[in-house]
Amino acid sequence: TLTAGETLAFHARLRAERGLPKTELAAHMDAVLAATGLTRARDTMIGGTLPSGIPVRGLSGGEKCRLTVACSLVGRPSLLFLDEPTTGLDSFAALNIMEHVARLAAGGLTVVATIHQPRSAIWSMFHKVLVLSEGHALFFGPPEGAVPWFDRVLGYPYEPARDGWASDWLMDLVS
Repeated sequence: TLTAGETLAFHARLRAERGLPKTELAAHMDAVLAATGLTRARDTMIGGTLPSGIPVRGLSGGEKCRLTVACSLVGRPSLLFLDEPTTGLDSFAALNIMEHVARLAAGGLTVVATIHQPRSAIWSMFHKVLVLSEGHALFFGPPEGAVPWFDRVLGYPYEPARDGWASDWLMDLVS
């Protein structure tokens, strides 16, 4: 039943430096809401199901994911770990949250994310990728280097007309 703003304020108070002026904390919270695209959702309840079973309409799935990221960012981390930030989201919402994360990375924040099935638009946002299969590292480097590695070095030919997007082909190949 909390709003996005109330939830962020709760996390901000938990993580704020002692003696930080309230005006500075409020300005930081505004900046985090803006960076995650949640300014308009500040006064929207998160939603879900109350203990009595009554559903409460609130934030969309993508907005809930972005609020989770915002709650982490309010603590001013130098490194952000995201475990499956796009799980359960439709393709548009997944792309939307990853665009916000990419802007944070472009602003200097180091982001490490696990994603099982990145669509091509998301794949192209990564600076470096680690492709794993059954816990074994198969490739590490820039995303544009993965196809040549699997194709020319390891002998798994990639044909765009047959295989589709490179990211889809890679996920099928390593599976």
